[in-house]
Amino acid sequence: MKNIDDVFDDYLDGIAIIDEKGAIIRANKTACRLMGFGGQGCHGEVFPYEAQLGKKEIIKIDTLKNSEPVFLQISKNKISWDGKNSFIVKIHDITELKWTEKKLIRTTAQWQATFNAIEDLVCLIDKDNRV
Repeated sequence: MKNIDDVFDDYLDGIAIIDEKGAIIRANKTACRLMGFGGQGCHGEVFPYEAQLGKKEIIKIDTLKNSEPVFLQISKNKISWDGKNSFIVKIHDITELKWTEKKLIRTTAQWQATFNAIEDLVCLIDKDNRV
């Protein structure tokens, strides 16, 4: 049976607890990796990203992943941790989503260019013969 510590540590997104000065009190492995600290842990390090309370923010990281930048969605909320005002930060890697979005934009532009180049009437019909 898993306890809350196991759930915290095994969570797929990064989760970090930081104090009011920005020092990392606790973070799971994913958070440490996404913050660039690798596998050695990151307790006591300074949280490296800016995040506003209650807002989801997307940041672009200069560290490269397969020759492409890494995109993270970060959200930060106030909590009480061991009786002290602190923050919980969720870090979600959205790099693949951004790559897919970029491909979709490129494909849409290609389709649009193709249709704009054709002088004949073109319409798309679905499997039920609807336009």
